[in-house]
Amino acid sequence: MILSKPVFDAYVQLLNVAKDITSVDIRKYLPKVVLTGVQNAGKSSFVESCTKIPVAYVADETATLCPVVYELHFDHEATDPQILWTFQGATRQLRMEEVVAELERHMQSLGGNVSSEEVVISIRSREIIDMYF
Repeated sequence: MILSKPVFDAYVQLLNVAKDITSVDIRKYLPKVVLTGVQNAGKSSFVESCTKIPVAYVADETATLCPVVYELHFDHEATDPQILWTFQGATRQLRMEEVVAELERHMQSLGGNVSSEEVVISIRSREIIDMYF
């Protein structure tokens, strides 16, 4: 999804107004996308087109063996994307160039077994809109 600058700016202004006038957790009303599909269908490419940074691990065989949640947060003060990796309650910061390698390492550590334990990748940037995958 590509938004024009005026549409993106309007979205950000509306989101900020909503945050200012309500005590409700606005995150539960943000767009949420669930991706499913056959192997090599372009799911990771779609995620990367939305995040605008390389964040998806791709392989010839099944690559994603556990749920990966992408939390995208607009932050007009973020000069560079800020990326947090959370797994089993432990959170740590990653550099942009580490995300794909960390996903690959994690998926390979599962030894080909599918897991229901999710990895959460939280990205703050001035180049994205608030959204959850």
